[in-house]
Amino acid sequence: MTDDRAYKVLITGASGFIGSHLVDEALRRNWTVYAGIRKTSSQRHLRDPRIRFFYVDLNKPDQLHRDLHDFARTEGGFDYIIHNAGVTKPRDPREFITGNAEFTRAFGLAARDTQPLLRKFLFMGSIAALGPADVRREEIIHEDVDPAPITPYGRSKLMAEAYLEQIADLPYVTIRPAAVYGPRDEKFVLRMIRLLERGIEVRLGPPDQALSFIHVQDLSRLVAQACSASHARTSYVISDGQAYGQARFNGLIKEQLGVKTVTVRIPSQVLIGVGFVAFHTMKLLGRPVHLSHFKMREVTARNWRVDISKARKELGFNPDYDLPSGLEHTVAWYRTLHQQPTKKGHTVV
Repeated sequence: MTDDRAYKVLITGASGFIGSHLVDEALRRNWTVYAGIRKTSSQRHLRDPRIRFFYVDLNKPDQLHRDLHDFARTEGGFDYIIHNAGVTKPRDPREFITGNAEFTRAFGLAARDTQPLLRKFLFMGSIAALGPADVRREEIIHEDVDPAPITPYGRSKLMAEAYLEQIADLPYVTIRPAAVYGPRDEKFVLRMIRLLERGIEVRLGPPDQALSFIHVQDLSRLVAQACSASHARTSYVISDGQAYGQARFNGLIKEQLGVKTVTVRIPSQVLIGVGFVAFHTMKLLGRPVHLSHFKMREVTARNWRVDISKARKELGFNPDYDLPSGLEHTVAWYRTLHQQPTKKGHTVV
């Protein structure tokens, strides 16, 4: 689907995995795209000549306010703002609050006060803001559950949502995706593929774990639909509408790779202990925290099942990818990373 009206959209975090796909989707709709990135960010996935750049620093909200004001004065302003940037690997957990919650509040206020054309301020939240469904009677996550985040990251995202709700007249929409995967995911899926290729399958959660996923291109399309829709000051939880066990996830990748593996099961308490040591070690060294006991509790939670009926009803959302087709697409992308031309001009994987 395309839209031939040249809406101007600012997408923060545009250089990353999800952000670069949001840029691709906006370009498909013929929107005028401004990639919101740091001056030091990679532009590897932002090569399309139609892309314009708007520099954003999460540590400088006052500068952002001035830049938005200047843009509105010279260019008329943005129609859509998609705030996808955020802190995921802080040196100290307090950076979650500063980068995810307080910056989002400042951004929302600046957008409302400086952008006369603003139709939608879309905030990329996380299912982590609601927490797993483990302790809920309904055993499923939807928009009306009482939030119970179990990580500092999830709490910071929930705080950001609360701040946006307090900003009168801001046409915000919060999207809370389940685990996002797809091409360009160089963290979760890429690392999993490489481990399975080595013949090792790691099982982290309980045997009856229910996980939810969303392909990055489905998520990007949903975000664009939410921008164009009339609904505002609301939120949506997003997945492909199904739930999967970790064995199913790993098995689908192994099927695509054509490999056999040895299964290694790691008890949850061991993972949490390792995360605790890693967290405090990195904090003492002043380095970004990639692993923590908080994250391990999230990874090993039993139930992340998601109800997407609200998005289906209000936005007409219908995922193109389920996990089998989505992982097939993702593994195909992975294979292209390892294609090398032979001396005879052929290609090998």
